Amino acid sequence: MTTGFQMRSSRWCLAVSVGLHAALAVWLYHAGYTAVVRRQDTDVAASVQATARAGTQARMARRMDDLKKIKELLKQSTNRTPQPAPPEATAETEAEPERMLEQAHELSRAIDELGRELKAEELARLTARTKEEARAEVDAEAPADPPPDPAGSTDPASELASLEARARAVLAGRAEQLARERNGVQVEGQAAGTGLGSGIGEVSASGQGHALGGPPPGAQGLAAEEIARFMREGTEPEREKNSRVYKSGSRDIFASAKGVVPGVDAARMVRGRGRMFGAGGQYANRIYLNSWYIIGPFEGNHGRELFDNPKYPPEDAVLLDAVYYGKDKRLVKWEYLNTARYPLVPRGEEENAVYYGYTEVFMDRERDMLVWIGADDDASVKVNDRLIWKGGDSGKRWFYQSVYTGRTTYQRDYNRTEGQRQVRFRKGRNTVFFKLSNGPTRLFFSMVLTPVQ
Repeated sequence: MTTGFQMRSSRWCLAVSVGLHAALAVWLYHAGYTAVVRRQDTDVAASVQATARAGTQARMARRMDDLKKIKELLKQSTNRTPQPAPPEATAETEAEPERMLEQAHELSRAIDELGRELKAEELARLTARTKEEARAEVDAEAPADPPPDPAGSTDPASELASLEARARAVLAGRAEQLARERNGVQVEGQAAGTGLGSGIGEVSASGQGHALGGPPPGAQGLAAEEIARFMREGTEPEREKNSRVYKSGSRDIFASAKGVVPGVDAARMVRGRGRMFGAGGQYANRIYLNSWYIIGPFEGNHGRELFDNPKYPPEDAVLLDAVYYGKDKRLVKWEYLNTARYPLVPRGEEENAVYYGYTEVFMDRERDMLVWIGADDDASVKVNDRLIWKGGDSGKRWFYQSVYTGRTTYQRDYNRTEGQRQVRFRKGRNTVFFKLSNGPTRLFFSMVLTPVQ
């Protein structure tokens, strides 16, 4: 009897021990899981904040570069012998916003001074005034400089954006001046106007005026072209639409689609893969960009406009060591993908998803290139942080024909392409960034570079 009691007692103790250990294991697992989730949340939050800061600084640095370019273009447009100047350092994204803003104010003052000087020269040339009189009138009509803001009262990024907008207005005014010099302007005899708003573009009371000006010298003509190019780069390209969206019912959903595919002489084509063009790179007359950092998938929306997809942190800045929550709250990181496969297909391809890609292209000199782009479904592309392409729809007949009818010419010729843009690449490093939005079934991205003929 004692032995039976002891056996029951032992079994009870064993059960209690097992239960306690099981409870401890569950608690430890839960505590460990909670700690992991908290650590993930912390890491993602830190990455999002760092990306936002980096994006703000990068945008400010781009505006600084634009201010420097505007100042350079204004100087080039004067058709004077350029004086050697000390090289200006390129704006660094690591610079403090306050320091960049201080430099921006210096550049803005120099740009305003150049703009007023050029206005005064034109006014003196078109009227009987001396240059000093013309300058006094221009200064009197110029808007007053904004008063300095107390420290910390204005967001540096917003203030810098205002300075860039003001500088672009000065450059636009110079472009109009060059156009008047090229095409001639109607003026009212030798009558003195009250400024650039009178006497220019007017005719005499009899309706008979005479033209002053004429075609600008070669240097000014080139400067006008460069100014026009710079101003075009600051505008968003129209969306490329080669296909209609999906239709329902019995109608052929690809009936209205068409492809804009460039012709290629496969016998003469020299293929290349990589990120170097020109001296030091692999010679090719068509280079397919096959090396990318890819991140995704993020949650996407499939509908009439795939570009309605949300904006995710990689659009602010590219931080290759960042981690974010992607689709279904999965952790996503940048992954390097280097493949000879054509076209580019991100790993873990999913429907209703958004992916991002980043790479760099190196040029032996500044040059214009044709950028051929194709995607399933929608894609937008930036080169050196400037949007060059926004195009595509979900129903692309040219793509589905190549997939379902057994045609291989697109794949053979690296030619799965919707259209092209001519883009100015700078000497050395150029950044390329894309956003790829996928609806149903397949997805891919293709980017091919060819020299301008």
